[in-house]
Amino acid sequence: IPVFFATSRNPDLTLRYGSDRSEVTGYGQYDISIPPNHVTGQIEWPKRTPDALKHFVARSENLFSSPQEFSEKLARELRQKPRGERDVTIYVHGFLNSFADGIYRMAQLSHDFENPDIAVHYSWPSAGHPLGYGYDRDSMLFARDGLETLIETVSQAGAKDVLLVGHSMGALLTMESLRQLSIAGK
Repeated sequence: IPVFFATSRNPDLTLRYGSDRSEVTGYGQYDISIPPNHVTGQIEWPKRTPDALKHFVARSENLFSSPQEFSEKLARELRQKPRGERDVTIYVHGFLNSFADGIYRMAQLSHDFENPDIAVHYSWPSAGHPLGYGYDRDSMLFARDGLETLIETVSQAGAKDVLLVGHSMGALLTMESLRQLSIAGK
């Protein structure tokens, strides 16, 4: 499952993106493999070494150097679809989620619902810790502009319709960004 992403997380040396906030939005795409014996509604996480026959695995990674490169790649993908089917689903994760949690959840949702839309994930800087609710709330508010820009970028790339899926605190982030777009008359 190809999953495009935008993130307001800061790059991290051990993980691709950690829990720190970044003023610069990162963009990319992963191809996520779903194991053949996947159980609907679950993400099969590896306990040790990932095995594509048993676990969700990132098969390839493509980091974009600019928002323009992201937009151009997304526009190419949209043009490959028939005219009436150029839709995008943007998933916004909730409280207590790592970068990988959101990417895998977007792939799982696309697979399980057999969603033909192009999958895009917006990853905001969650602390990924049960006691990090205050940090996550502030990070969610920090991330409003990034999600707003992503929605505009996806629309400008040629998406016919954009479906926003906000989970938990991600629903509040989605509403905050839609509010900003509305106030700006967009």
